Amino acid sequence: MLRRDPLANPEPLIQRVYAYVAYRLGDGPEAEDVTSDVFERALRYRGTYDPDKGEPLAWLIGIARYRIADVANDRALERVADRVDRPGPMSVEDDDHALASTSVA
Repeated sequence: MLRRDPLANPEPLIQRVYAYVAYRLGDGPEAEDVTSDVFERALRYRGTYDPDKGEPLAWLIGIARYRIADVANDRALERVADRVDRPGPMSVEDDDHALASTSVA
């Protein structure tokens, strides 16, 4: 059986996927990057598309959902890293000086 190419008419698909990604992540370069990643993966795995399971747009949105989740996880990790990197009211160096000044000789 000959399979139809899910990406035969990509222009409307690109617009719809970008609109979905921009709605979830915000309009701009990040949404463009994710949309590009979606189509890169779709091209790489186009043989896995099964028309019996849905339209090409649904398949692409499924890929986009995973990429959006990756971006959300990356953002969360960056926020945690920012909090860890920020020194508190007293830095480690200040703590070492405080300990040295209270030591008994």
